Amino acid sequence: MKSFIFSLLALTVCCFGNLTAQKTPDYLEGRIIFKLDTEKCKSVNDSKLRDILHDYGVTTIEQKFPHARVPDKKTNQYGQKLIDLSQVYEVRTDYDIFKTISALEESGLVVYAQPHYIPELFYTPDDPLISQTYHLSKIKAFEAWDIHQGNSNVVIGITDTGTDVDHPDLMYQVAYNENDPIDGIDNDFDGYVDNFRGWDLGCNDNYPQAEANNHGIWVSGLSSAQVNNATGVAGVGFNCRFLPIKISDSNGMLTMAYEGIVYAADHGCNIINCSWGSDRWNPFGQDVIDYAVINKNALVVAACGNSNTLVSFYPASFDRVLSVSATTSLDEKWTPDNTGTTAGSSYGYQVDIAAPGAGLRSTDNDGYMVAYGGTSFAAPVVAGVAALVWSYYPELNALQIAERLKTTTDNIDTIAYNAPYAGLMGSGRVNMLKALSNPVSPALVFEDMVVEDDRENNYQNSNLVLVKGKIINYLTDSPATLVNISCNNEYIELNTTEIMLGTMSSGEVYTLGADNCISFTIDENTPYNSLVILTLTYSSTDYEATQYLEIYVKPGYKDLDANNISISITGNGRYGYEDLNGKKGIGMNYPGFDDLFYDCGLIAGTSAEKVYCSVRQET
Repeated sequence: MKSFIFSLLALTVCCFGNLTAQKTPDYLEGRIIFKLDTEKCKSVNDSKLRDILHDYGVTTIEQKFPHARVPDKKTNQYGQKLIDLSQVYEVRTDYDIFKTISALEESGLVVYAQPHYIPELFYTPDDPLISQTYHLSKIKAFEAWDIHQGNSNVVIGITDTGTDVDHPDLMYQVAYNENDPIDGIDNDFDGYVDNFRGWDLGCNDNYPQAEANNHGIWVSGLSSAQVNNATGVAGVGFNCRFLPIKISDSNGMLTMAYEGIVYAADHGCNIINCSWGSDRWNPFGQDVIDYAVINKNALVVAACGNSNTLVSFYPASFDRVLSVSATTSLDEKWTPDNTGTTAGSSYGYQVDIAAPGAGLRSTDNDGYMVAYGGTSFAAPVVAGVAALVWSYYPELNALQIAERLKTTTDNIDTIAYNAPYAGLMGSGRVNMLKALSNPVSPALVFEDMVVEDDRENNYQNSNLVLVKGKIINYLTDSPATLVNISCNNEYIELNTTEIMLGTMSSGEVYTLGADNCISFTIDENTPYNSLVILTLTYSSTDYEATQYLEIYVKPGYKDLDANNISISITGNGRYGYEDLNGKKGIGMNYPGFDDLFYDCGLIAGTSAEKVYCSVRQET
């Protein structure tokens, strides 16, 4: 051992602050979003909070959603927690935002603090080479329209780069706000002057015309282009309307993305389409989603990403979002190999449904276009279906509409090309005819997962993992309901392989607590940071569905606290934080001081030719 230690050249590298070489998500410089913990901090005028903000050079404090109201109750009918957005604020500072965020989090006065992240659009544009589109026939739109053609009371909020406000295929499909005509007065008292045809949040005006990027025009046409007007293309939603909500600034950056979701929810949109996202989970985003879905009963439909890999993208991968993957005219997963594009549809255990997304014709500025591929285009197809189905079944709520679409898809996992992605593109490709006409089935979903284990002791005292949560039946009654649990991880031994739920009525919630939760045991040889996939198979009379639970076990770091110093030691050569984003670990702390470094790790060499580096790298 000694000979190894002394022959090893080791450097501990600490990085104080941001480096230009760092791979970071895009975010607005000098901007921080945080949410007050009202049990510890009654208002933004709290003296301790004000002192922190002053010490870190905060120049302005703005309430993120000044018109938000405190919910009058804690939960909805499913026991899902209603969200209070009135306590979310955004501040501006010239100080290092990550040190400011650390100070806010350590104060205990906030629920969360984070940068103002900027997501990306999910599309791969190319010059038009295809003269026809196929998606309407593929999803059985023509047959569905024979049954129902929607109505103008159901509105799709298009949160994107804007629309073409005078396009002949779009201008008559806008959900105009008759209560606030363009006269220079806020007639409906909603805080937006003359928001007659939507709003431009990026530039804060009432003209949601696409400028730097036509992406929003393409998306608008797929869901909402006028049908039966002898012009151009036809939107899936037929008579349903859309509300253009521009979330990009004059340079095309999506600076007001999640704010756009709130605007859509507050202004009566039933469906909210998000053909954009990023790979960064953040609590503010989940808060916004829950506000839209739980508080406002709006269905959020989002593109799952164009990385052509198994990966999570947000908002698509947030809880209670209908995540959409993209397929081709052959119902194959959209990839570079089968379309000649440079990108392909992402996939994963959190994807809910697939839809055509390659080679679709849609509206463009003063005309029309055909794009080679993008989950950006698959999402509005699903949004249009959801709007028309909700128009036909107005008694359903947002989450029930999502389940209705998921339980009436066409199975595409059996297609040979899709074999590597089976179970990873959602329940199947959307079918609007089935969504309107099939008998209503049960729809069981496991939600609000809580994982309890002995990770603080690194599983030295116990290797037992408990998975708690609740199972909700969103649609019709489910008799003799059984849940089978399986896992193909060689290091995991399931203690719970089935749960008999019995008859679950529509809307019933089954709670999995300490006495009846899912449990499994971890083998002592389990690799660190192992991802465990639990497969839940629900079955009852004429109903079967599958859901996947992702659980990380045996974290690759250990928190130490001695002699006034606390620090996380990791298994990948890094100190303080195991990851690049400062989320896994506690950093290095001393009482009365901020986090002592932003990034730290080893650079070690075993010879002049072989050097290992953990700084600014994944491993």
